[in-house]
Amino acid sequence: SYDQINVVANRDDLLNIHLKEFSLISPEVRLSGTGKISYREGVSPLAQPLELRLQLGARGRVENLMNEVALLDGKRDDLGYASMAEPVRLGGSLENVDRSGLKKILLDAAIRKAKNSLLDNLGGFLGR
Repeated sequence: SYDQINVVANRDDLLNIHLKEFSLISPEVRLSGTGKISYREGVSPLAQPLELRLQLGARGRVENLMNEVALLDGKRDDLGYASMAEPVRLGGSLENVDRSGLKKILLDAAIRKAKNSLLDNLGGFLGR
């Protein structure tokens, strides 16, 4: 669920939709960014190619979880959400959003956390 969503968009001469501003605010997550929906003749509007670049902010439980895997950059936005260090890129289409960019960021963070934990445990075990 979310508290607020804002979209400012325009359409160019080639019928592409440019998302000049996208903002979604919920109690624990804030997404903001820009993007584009590329026009393809004969393709449903929901199936048109999508490109979004979003900044994710978090607070509360989500912030704590993201902090555990070092995804935050230590800064806060104007509403107090802790900023994610790396922007999230989404593709696909509105009906089938490709979240692989976000999944990669989360997987890389989990792997880093596991490696660091393993190295810390081995260091303690080896007396370092």
